[in-house]
Amino acid sequence: MRLEGKRIAVLAEDNFEDLELWYPLIRMREEGADVSVVGMRGVETYHGKHGLPVEVDVAAQDVSGDEFDAVIIPGGYAPDRMRRHKAMLDLVRRVDIVVILLDITTDPIGQYEEIMRILEEYRIFPEGTEVPENIRRPVFMKKISVVVNKVDGPGREEDFQAFLELAELKVPALPVSILNGTNLDVFLRIIYDMSGIIRVYSKNPGREPDMDEPFVIPRDSTLEDLAGRIHKDFLTKLKYARIWGRTVHDGMMVQRDYVMQDGDIVEIHL
Repeated sequence: MRLEGKRIAVLAEDNFEDLELWYPLIRMREEGADVSVVGMRGVETYHGKHGLPVEVDVAAQDVSGDEFDAVIIPGGYAPDRMRRHKAMLDLVRRVDIVVILLDITTDPIGQYEEIMRILEEYRIFPEGTEVPENIRRPVFMKKISVVVNKVDGPGREEDFQAFLELAELKVPALPVSILNGTNLDVFLRIIYDMSGIIRVYSKNPGREPDMDEPFVIPRDSTLEDLAGRIHKDFLTKLKYARIWGRTVHDGMMVQRDYVMQDGDIVEIHL
């Protein structure tokens, strides 16, 4: 599971775009992420533009963005309602990753500009962009990505290209179709890459590796970092490890400073 160990918040308000909330929620849970629907205290259920309900798992007032790795903002009319809730915007300030879902059939440029304006109003900016000089208070730089839905009918690819040309995006954008599944695996891969994690697998000498329960560790972690996460005694007793992976020869002996790679299989020797 590519998102195992990650906590993701899906913000909800009435008149969300039904599939743009439900499909990412279901797929990310299938990939192992711990996904919570976040609403406002006192509200148990929200309804989408087409009537699909979603139950709230937790109130925005009762959680902190530090508890989540990413937040999903679905399209529809929900973002305009969310902007009225300080607790939701405070949550966005504290997460690492923000994904904005747009509808190519309903003024995507207007949607994008409105959401970015709301984020800027609360001093939330994409990583790598310039901050306006008139802002004197601390700002929050985030990994932000745009996902544009319904790029599946006649002329929709051309509409998406026009959107890219006219919107003057400050962040990467991906066309998807929740209806037919186009680029949804790419979307999950983007979330995984933005999260800054890798999966490594363990094996005991003379046995097959355990491919069912990987260790999920930060990107650029060393063998020493991994050993310490497995058990504190491993950190002091570690002698070396053998690695099977895409960047080494099978069974290659490595030392403590070896930088682990996604998909590595590691056999630790104490």
